[in-house]
Amino acid sequence: AFILGFALKDILANFFSGLVLLIDTPFSFGDVVALSDGSRAVIKKIGLRVTTMYLIDSHSEIYIPNANFQGENIINLSRPTSHYYYTISIPIKGDVDPARAISLMEKVVLAHPDTMGELEGKLEAIDNYYGHSGSGVKQKLKREVGRMRLLAEQDVTRMLLKIEMSLKQLSEF
Repeated sequence: AFILGFALKDILANFFSGLVLLIDTPFSFGDVVALSDGSRAVIKKIGLRVTTMYLIDSHSEIYIPNANFQGENIINLSRPTSHYYYTISIPIKGDVDPARAISLMEKVVLAHPDTMGELEGKLEAIDNYYGHSGSGVKQKLKREVGRMRLLAEQDVTRMLLKIEMSLKQLSEF
């Protein structure tokens, strides 16, 4: 039993750390993170045992056992909290209805996939308002990729809610 427990220690630690990462979701697919060594990476996959990241500087993939994340300080650069904001000045003619102007600005900002907001509203806004700030490089492709990322985030959120409910029901027994 001791030998089996010792052999399975790392596997079980990585597995349970993977469950915690999937439930707590400190980061998700596509998030850009800064690792404790200063390198920046994009999250490609969060597995039950290993998290796969793409290291931006070295153009390579790294596989980190999930148990290693417990002692690491990882900064998620893609997910600001609601405590942080950025202010910009937008000139508007004096005869424009302020409520309508504010509503339009909110929808344009919400249309960017990296801004915070309710997923349903973001999906609607990305279809109607993404790219209204001007024509950009590969604008249509960026809109589709942003939409796909939001849909993937929505699916992950649904699955995590199911897992959370299942764990809650399991703990009630």
